[in-house]
Formats: sequence, structure tokens, C-alpha cells
Amino acid sequence: MRGFAQIGVLKVLEEMGVKIDIIAGCSMGAVIGYFYAAGKSPAEIEALVLKTKIQDFFDISFGSLGIKRTDKAQKILEDFAGVKLFEDLKIPLYVNATNISRGREKIFSTGQIFPAVRASISVPGMFAPYEIDGDFYIDGGALNQNPFSILPKNNYKYIIVDVSPVDNFRGINSMNLAKVMENSLKLMQAEISGLKLKELKENDYVIIKPAVEDYSIIQKTKFFADIIEKGEDEARVRKMEIIKLLR
Repeated sequence: MRGFAQIGVLKVLEEMGVKIDIIAGCSMGAVIGYFYAAGKSPAEIEALVLKTKIQDFFDISFGSLGIKRTDKAQKILEDFAGVKLFEDLKIPLYVNATNISRGREKIFSTGQIFPAVRASISVPGMFAPYEIDGDFYIDGGALNQNPFSILPKNNYKYIIVDVSPVDNFRGINSMNLAKVMENSLKLMQAEISGLKLKELKENDYVIIKPAVEDYSIIQKTKFFADIIEKGEDEARVRKMEIIKLLR
């Protein structure tokens, strides 16, 4: 749910008149990217998020590895976007997922969109791994949480939105096993992201980190508007950097 902050960032970019040429996304970023690439405005995406309860997306079907059936989610996403194929999007979209059968990153940019998104959102412990052509996939963020590197090489200027802050433990009472495991994964992801950022020139990107550390990856609907606002707030703080980047 921290990924909803990306909607707030898009709202500010739209206000600024920023034209987005290409999108890369994983996990919730794949969902938001799908909608925006299909031509939906940030306001339309926000309205969908705020009016839809999270339980509306999923059948009550939990396997030993997490949620398996996502027929409801597929219908909601495809009906809202109005597009089912990558080739029919208004903006090129690249989605990554982690192929745990072969131990490598998979990039999707052609064919059916929903299977790529479903693979990319398969957060371990929440969603069961998703099978495509005999291989199983989990969250793209496991190997590449800010996947600008999956885009075709070009003279792009990158606006990177990072919604996976590492939580600060302030004593033993703030810890539990789930939090320790989550933070361990985040630290590894942050290290990988840092290495990939070194491949870019410093004047070729702005990284926006909304203050979403107080929200867990699963949140009640009443907090969605607050999370979106966090993205909007941070994008405004970085506004001059974005202007300088795009000159």
C-alpha cells in the first residue's frame, strides 16, 4: 500500500506539465504504471483507490503460500484500464518480476499485461508465486525494487520513486519477527538499488522518497489518502530538482 504514494507524485508531475515518455514499475508500481500508461489520469487512479476496499480485489482463497486466486483483481484492473495488451498502451510500460524457478529477473513489455502485473505483485507471504509457462514468479522488487535499469538504453532523464524505506528500530519493543525479516529484505534491496544507481550520471535522475515509513505494506483503506498525500508532499519538495533535471 506504500506504493499508493506514487499516485501523489504523478499528480504533481501532471501539474508541472511533465510528459512521461516511458515507465518501469514493479509490485504496486506495476499496477499504478499500468493505469497511467493506459491513459488514466492521477485523479482517476486516486478515485479508484479511495472508493475500492482491498477485500473487493481478492477471492477468499488462501493457499499455504498466500493468496492464489486473483480473478476479481484482474477484472477490476482490466476494466478500469480498458487495455489488456502492452502494445495498446499509450505510454510504453516495462514490468519486472523475479523468476524463482531460474533465479533471475524477468522483464515484461509485450503481450498480456495482467499476468506480468500479477507476477510482479507476488510479495512472498502475501501472494502465492505466480506461474507463467511452467516458471514461478515473485515480486519484482526482490531483485530490483526501483527498476529504471530494465528500460531500453536511451538518453532518458529518470524520476525514480522509492517507497520502500528501511524502518528504524528504536528498541527491542519495536521489533517482531515479521518486521526483522521485512527489514532484512529491504536492506538487501536497498543495496542492490544503490549499485544500480551508480550506473547513472548524477545529473540524469531525481530520486523521490515519500515519508511512508510509518505505514506497513498492508494498510486499512482509511490511510490510503494519507499515503497518496505523502507522495504529493515529497514531489513538491523535489519540484525544483525535477525542473533542473528536465531543462
